[in-house]
Amino acid sequence: MATSDAGTRKLRVCFFVPDFDYGGAQKQCILLLNELQRRDDLELTLVRFRPGAQDHLLRTSGLRTEYVDVRSNFDLRAIIAVVRLVSRSQADIIVSWVRVCDVYSFFVRSLRPRTKWIMTQRNSRHADSWLFRLRDRLGRRADAIAANSPGGVRWWTHRNARGTVYLVDNIAAPRQFAPPTRPASTVLFVGRLQSQKNVLTVARALALVARARPEATVWICGDGEFRSEMERIVADAGVAEQIVFLGFRTDATEWMSRAKVLVSLSDHEGMPNVLMEGVQAGCHIVASSIAEHVDLLGANYPFLVRNHHDVNESADVILSALGSTSVADDLAHARRRLARMEPGTVAAQYMDIFRDVTASVRIEA
Repeated sequence: MATSDAGTRKLRVCFFVPDFDYGGAQKQCILLLNELQRRDDLELTLVRFRPGAQDHLLRTSGLRTEYVDVRSNFDLRAIIAVVRLVSRSQADIIVSWVRVCDVYSFFVRSLRPRTKWIMTQRNSRHADSWLFRLRDRLGRRADAIAANSPGGVRWWTHRNARGTVYLVDNIAAPRQFAPPTRPASTVLFVGRLQSQKNVLTVARALALVARARPEATVWICGDGEFRSEMERIVADAGVAEQIVFLGFRTDATEWMSRAKVLVSLSDHEGMPNVLMEGVQAGCHIVASSIAEHVDLLGANYPFLVRNHHDVNESADVILSALGSTSVADDLAHARRRLARMEPGTVAAQYMDIFRDVTASVRIEA
């Protein structure tokens, strides 16, 4: 456990997130908070709007939690409430996690200029919406930006961010998977059922796989706006008995130990949490050849889908992975990559950012 020098005041850091609901970004915030609580040179406060589905993963022994009562994520009263909480905790830093909190944190920083603002970038790019456009305009004023992918760094460099943009790894938490008991023909998808994940192509490709391999079982873990359309695609293909929609699961990593193949055909990601966990579970991974997947799996990984909106090509690669037996060799690059993403290492990277953004304040103090 890290210790502070005698007589040195602990650094006070406030994390701001709407909730720990579905999503890898929220899970990464939990993993970081859990590791930072191991340090005794920090005072940690968590500000959020409501409980969430992944709360069971969060340790709280070294964490003060504050809730802000809001009507929705877009309740402007939250700005004043968060300013009061940040002032009460005398926070040196506010770390915003998820876009709506990024927007609010601009105003919190403006009303309490003593507190430095670190914004996190959890994706390589994002949708063109009014909220993201506003977030991009205000986010340029952050004192620092912590991005989890080179694409995220480029996003803010091109937008002339005022603060330093840092590349910080995701945490690859050590996992104890049960000994795999995966049948030869099991396929799994884990993720939000939304446009970014290219889920309609996923559904059509999995339907082709199920028709080609009648003995195959396919599981889809996740929920979202495209679920009903995906279920229609599966039903129309006549393979509804083979493809099971499980909804959001808090035990998705356990399903990875049962599946031979894990599929992700996303259009863009940050550092892909699901694939990180799939590597740890020893799944054969089929992934779109976007930069973030290639960074994790390696340019020579055999089951990258070059044209990941092509249903037939996607299905062919999934079928090829189902027939493969060389998973250990295939995932060697990814396992070396994960070795650099231990919780303590990533927490130390964030500590360096905290020290950088508060250096002038602490010298003046």
